Amino acid sequence: MHEKEFKVTAKNKNIDLDNPPILYISNIGSNTKSFKDASNALSSEYSVIQFDPNDDIYINEDKSINTDNCIANILKILDINNLNAIHIISNGVSAYLACIFALKYPDYVKSMIFEDYTIEFNIHNISLKLDINKIVHPTLLLRGSKSKIVSSQQNQTVVMSNQFLRSSSVENVEMNGHSNNVDVFVSQVSKFISIYSWFN
Repeated sequence: MHEKEFKVTAKNKNIDLDNPPILYISNIGSNTKSFKDASNALSSEYSVIQFDPNDDIYINEDKSINTDNCIANILKILDINNLNAIHIISNGVSAYLACIFALKYPDYVKSMIFEDYTIEFNIHNISLKLDINKIVHPTLLLRGSKSKIVSSQQNQTVVMSNQFLRSSSVENVEMNGHSNNVDVFVSQVSKFISIYSWFN
C-alpha cells in the first residue's frame, strides 16, 4: 500500500489534543484550494487533518477511488497520533468515504458533518450509494441554502429516517458553503460539534 503524508492545520502546526481533532476530507474531483481555506478558518478552534482523496495514490486506473487505500491511510495517521475520537467533515462524494470509515471503525468517530452531500453518486460510470440507515454517529447534513444537490424535501426525508441525523444550511450560498461563507460555515461546525458530539 502506498503511503501519503497528511497536512495538519492548527495553531501550533501540530495535532493538539486540547483542541478537538477534525478529519477534513475534500470532495472528489474538486479543486482543493477552498478546502485549505476552510481548514485554516477552523484551525483556530480545532486541529484539522486534511485528507485529499484526489491524490494519484487513491485513484485506480479506471478513475474510481481506491476506497481501501483511503481508509487504510486514514487509520494509519490516526493511530500514529493516538487519535481515537475524531470529528469528520466531508464534502460531496467524500461523504461516502466518511461513512465507510465510520462503519468499519466506529470507535474512532465522535461525529460527522456532510457538506453539500448527496445520496447517490456516479463517478466515471461507477455508482456509489450513501447508506444513511447505517449511520450510528451524530451527523450534521450541512447544505448551502440554495443547493440543488439534494432538494429540501429529500433532505427532510433523509433527516427523518435516522435519529442520528441533524440538518442545517449555510445561508445565501448556492454550493460549497465553506468557501463562499467561511464564517457561517465555521459557526455551524462549531455549534454542532459542541452540542451533538456526545456519542461515546
